Amino acid sequence: MKADELDRVLSREIEIVPSPGFARSVMSAVLNEAATPPPIPFPWICAVPGLAACGFTIVWALIERLRLPAQESVSVASSNLTQWIEYVRPMFSRAEAFGTGWVVLALLLTLACLKLSSRLAGGRV
Repeated sequence: MKADELDRVLSREIEIVPSPGFARSVMSAVLNEAATPPPIPFPWICAVPGLAACGFTIVWALIERLRLPAQESVSVASSNLTQWIEYVRPMFSRAEAFGTGWVVLALLLTLACLKLSSRLAGGRV
């Protein structure tokens, strides 16, 4: 192909018109995208009290661990378990004053309800 022929072919303007179906499908997709509501943001304001409670609990457990005297380790497993129970008992008695037993019961019932509803819905959790 010579340069003159190439210039002649390239100088012609060919009008490119999309098919009516293509334009219709593109506009339909644009309208669907515009009609989609924005995603729901995470409710950080509602999560802050729970995060604060978790942080408070961790700090409280660390302070209690440092306040209670260190106990000597015993090689017998049953003695270790007894010592551990005696070590943890003051923490549970203090926590019981705040009604943590009811909180734990509510959490366990919630977990059981979630597991049951998930199984009934056919999901695997």
